[in-house]
Formats: sequence, C-alpha cells, structure tokens
Amino acid sequence: MLIHKLYYEGKTYDVIDLDPFGSAYECFDLAVKMATKGIVVTFGELGHKRWKRLDYVRRYYGIDNMRDFTLDGLMQHLQTIAERNKKQLIPIIVRNWGNIGRVWYRIEKLKISEQWEHKKPVQLDLFRNE
Repeated sequence: MLIHKLYYEGKTYDVIDLDPFGSAYECFDLAVKMATKGIVVTFGELGHKRWKRLDYVRRYYGIDNMRDFTLDGLMQHLQTIAERNKKQLIPIIVRNWGNIGRVWYRIEKLKISEQWEHKKPVQLDLFRNE
C-alpha cells in the first residue's frame, strides 16, 4: 500500500530496493515507474522450487514447468515490465543462492527506434475497377 501511496503523491527515487518476505511482484510496475537510476529486487519466489510449486509463478510469470523456473526467467519477466514503462534494466550484480535470488539493476531509458526504420510503403489502389 505504501508504494501505491508514494506513486500517487508523484514521488520518485534514485534507487528502490524491493526485499519482501516472499514475492515483490505486485510492486514491480510502480517501482520501475518511480525508480530513476536503479532497482534492487529479491526474488523470494525461488523458494517455491524446493516444493516444486508452480502455482504462483504460473499465475504471475507464465512459468509452467520446473525447467523454466529459474532466476533468469524471473528476471526476463521483470525486464518485460520495465520495457512497458520505456525503461531497460541492466543487471549489475546477480546473486542466486538456490532458494532466493537478488539482482541489482541499473536503469536506462529504452530507446525505441523502429518507427524510423524505412520500409517500402504499401500502396492500395482503392479506385481500381474489378
């Protein structure tokens, strides 16, 4: 609730550290929006691997098998959230202790340039008689 209140008040921070007991997933979007230089995330979801529980990561991360249930998979999902917010997360330090992972990211603006790529325009002849 605190992150929602701070976002509503228009607060921003150089670095935001998400270190919950469990999962910080529900804070990802707002934390990415509010952080300007870096974000640190503890991925407590990895603790579910011990019991081969996929119910949480299936619902939130789209991971439906143990092979894909990795720190890299969780990190990729957070990167997708960041890209929706026009930011790129650059991992600086990655620590994986098996049942918990912690990643320090640097934030950069995501440069989107595909709108300037020149493609051959499609011409439609709307007045052609057939």
